[in-house]
Amino acid sequence: MSRREDWLEDQNMPVLHRIILGISSRDLVQELQEHPKSVDDQDAMGRTALLWAAARGDDEAVTTLLHSSANPNIMDCQHAGPVSYAADRNHALCTRILLAAGADPDPIIPGGYKIGSPLNCAARNASDPLLIKALLEYGANVDACGIDGRTPLIHAARTDKVEFAHLLLEYNANINAISSAGQTPLTTAIANNSHEVLGHLLERWDQYSICPRLAGPHLLKITAEYADLETMLILRETNHFRLKYDEKYSAGDFDTLLRQRLDVDEEIEETFAELMGLVRAQVVPQSEYSGSLMEKGFVMG
Repeated sequence: MSRREDWLEDQNMPVLHRIILGISSRDLVQELQEHPKSVDDQDAMGRTALLWAAARGDDEAVTTLLHSSANPNIMDCQHAGPVSYAADRNHALCTRILLAAGADPDPIIPGGYKIGSPLNCAARNASDPLLIKALLEYGANVDACGIDGRTPLIHAARTDKVEFAHLLLEYNANINAISSAGQTPLTTAIANNSHEVLGHLLERWDQYSICPRLAGPHLLKITAEYADLETMLILRETNHFRLKYDEKYSAGDFDTLLRQRLDVDEEIEETFAELMGLVRAQVVPQSEYSGSLMEKGFVMG
């Protein structure tokens, strides 16, 4: 008990915060009526009562505070506001209430810091597609990323959230996005064996503005290193691997990379060999390759 009281004292918790956190038994509405100017008071971390309510997914408290003119765009010392906390914690209804009250879906971070937006946080940590939909409907930047350069679509590909990927692509997410580490949505789906998202992306292979094998890590190398049997079967069946390839793309000791894996078995080796056979059957000299890409519409004129 004493440690908790010490923590509360260190955090400089106003009464409203204590009510939201269930520490004080005082009535929230009564407190707001008696002290209306305290609605945006901040604790030692710069957090308002609204931010705490949003982080807890307390829809009723959020609505009450907003009706008392709480500012939904006050950020704490970590440059995150109520909508960021609600989105990060999968509170879809709470997020929509905040957005409807004027919360910025893409708050400007002071000092030029590059921190994940509410949509980016939701794509990384949440599970409710309605949360993604709410943020997109209220104008969130579909390609917003943090310092790692990972867009929401890349996060969806990492965790196989196909409903997220579908919504993001409906709002024109960049299927060619490349993270700071060179990851694309497609290579991320392969590396993480995100089968549903992988199939969803490959259905749209003709929408790539550049050939996906020419951007980011080498697809065959990633396949050899990480792909499970189902991922290889999906790749084998896609039209993308029936396009023409240059000699450089098909060159590489990918079979050795595959055999170095601890999980490799005979079926995986056979399927990978079929995939490599499909690719090698499409190999053309590099001198002819640029023309073939132009014909396919993968190279801008």
